Amino acid sequence: EKLIYARTKMRIINCFGLHLQSFRSQVDNLLQCHKDLKFVGSVEDAMGAALGHFSSYLEAGFSLGPLLESKLQIVEEYGYRYEQKSFAVLFQIMRQFAINLRQRSATPTEFNGDAYKEEETLNAMNDQTRKMTLRDSSSYRIQLAFIFGDMECMTSMLDILSTYPYMDISISRLHRRLCYMGLSAFAVKYKNKEVGEKCLDYFKKLTKAGSLNAKPVHLFMLAMKKPSKAAFEAAIDATKEASTLHLEAMAKEQYGLYLHQQNEDKLANDCLSSAYFSYYDWGAHFKALTMSLEYPFLKKASRMKAKSLFSASSKTETSSQSQSSEKSSLSASTTRRVSYVYNSTFKSKKVVKVKEKS
Repeated sequence: EKLIYARTKMRIINCFGLHLQSFRSQVDNLLQCHKDLKFVGSVEDAMGAALGHFSSYLEAGFSLGPLLESKLQIVEEYGYRYEQKSFAVLFQIMRQFAINLRQRSATPTEFNGDAYKEEETLNAMNDQTRKMTLRDSSSYRIQLAFIFGDMECMTSMLDILSTYPYMDISISRLHRRLCYMGLSAFAVKYKNKEVGEKCLDYFKKLTKAGSLNAKPVHLFMLAMKKPSKAAFEAAIDATKEASTLHLEAMAKEQYGLYLHQQNEDKLANDCLSSAYFSYYDWGAHFKALTMSLEYPFLKKASRMKAKSLFSASSKTETSSQSQSSEKSSLSASTTRRVSYVYNSTFKSKKVVKVKEKS
């Protein structure tokens, strides 16, 4: 009964629930599914739950860092131990993604590090597995390309990803892929305009249906398609409301770049300062470093000023700071809770296999 319950719960969340519930709210639920499925010896289902958990964790914008990377490695090793290689590779991809954002690299948009070597891994796979793995790997690489402003890589990843269907049984996987395909398509003015429009339409429909995850992406994509002060500020407000720190950092940076084009340098620099601190707080320390090297004024930037820049106009400064403090407290509390559960979850390496009734 525990197996059936945990498996059903995991599939409902991954395939339906995340359309209406936020990624942030389902992180712990998916981790609990992983614990239950691992306990009863259903290895493949346990790996699926862990994949949903980590995907939701990253899409929610929770903190990056060595602790996350170690947890990903534990699940990766668990997959290899019980002959779930195709699952294990996905955790290697996520780990390399996190490492590229955090650690210095000459080529941060490529996967050729200690966690995952893309070319070597893909060459060792059969055609079908390679096709699916390339899709997932490219979804993370296009996000890195958008963050680091690598136009060539964005275009290359769009060429690959636009060949796949605009649908997927996994909500978090499709969300990530279409989110950064759309943002990148508008950023580089991709040759096939249909790509960006299809992605935009996907998030527009979900937003109208009440999806908490779709709204900030939809508004950010609209700002990238047709930049304006009002569009970017609406997108930034939506990312703050959803507590998606990673999207907030990206939206602020893109707004700053737009303002520079409009010769509003002072406000542009303030936006870039705010983006810098958001990237740093997310854990994307190498991205923050690249910004500080590109914009020397960031070395003297004020965190207090950066944090207060995007206070909602309908609220007083005091109220805004209070809400920001509450969100920070909630985020820290959630992260500590997730970390605690992880430590108790992944310590056990023994799996008892059970024979399932047909």
